[in-house]
Amino acid sequence: MNVIIRTAIGVTALGFSVLSSSAQTFLGSDNFNDNTLTLMTSGGVTIPQAVGQWRIVDDSESSGTWTETNQGMEYTTPVTSGFDRSFLYWVSGATSYNRPASGNNLGIGGTGLPTGNPYTSSWVAQVEVTNNLTSLSTGWSNTGLQLFSSGSNGFNAYYTISVNTAPAAIWIVPEWGVYNVGTDDFTTHINYIATNDSTNVLLQMSFNADTKVLVASYSNDGGSTFLTGATYDLDGAEAGYEPPLNGGFALELLASVNNIGSAVTSGQMSFDNLSVSAVPEPSTYAALAGLGALGFAVWRRRRKA
Repeated sequence: MNVIIRTAIGVTALGFSVLSSSAQTFLGSDNFNDNTLTLMTSGGVTIPQAVGQWRIVDDSESSGTWTETNQGMEYTTPVTSGFDRSFLYWVSGATSYNRPASGNNLGIGGTGLPTGNPYTSSWVAQVEVTNNLTSLSTGWSNTGLQLFSSGSNGFNAYYTISVNTAPAAIWIVPEWGVYNVGTDDFTTHINYIATNDSTNVLLQMSFNADTKVLVASYSNDGGSTFLTGATYDLDGAEAGYEPPLNGGFALELLASVNNIGSAVTSGQMSFDNLSVSAVPEPSTYAALAGLGALGFAVWRRRRKA
């Protein structure tokens, strides 16, 4: 990242030093290089989740395993027929917003970002994925990045961008769904974008808190260029049935397979270099610009003197 003003670097460094000390924050990063996966366990009780700690969603459909190995996060599963899916939370919904204590819920939650919750702050999330199941003769496999929000009645909406492999085809798949309280199910919307690359693909989500627009994009050249997979208006056509509860989002890695005919082994479905960073608001840019102008004026005066 190119930063011209040294003061901006200092402010950014200070912000991340504060974030790293917070037990419940939406921002952070993990390069998966320590080959140690720390999982939070719930047992029906919501507990604090710190940066670098993960939570596997309780999903009866999943028979797979998440492992931090080979300096990456891998998903493997013995399932060869039928549907298998699992989510690995970086930040679970319960820890990305403040919610009152009730029942087994301990009422924990966090501000999520130093200037507000994820729904009221701008940010960018990115992860590198590999889905090497490109020789499938049947079914499909999926690796992706997903954003999820809860509503007052529980489920609300989700937004995903993923790399999908099927027989003789590789796809970038943007998908979103809104929960229908009446039918107790999600209404889904899926798009397929043909691609040739399933290795080290960068998936990115960027959220603008002012416009409430989420852009899901991907890069096949190491981040030099990003192509837009989908644009979601979270306050408009692609909104949930209500705004995210208390401004919170869950951010998770997604892995799924369907009737692939063989087990998923190590190295076939992996994730690397996850990062979630804040995007300065326009007022911040204006302040930095003013600071730069002031510094330039001081420099000119000293030079004349």
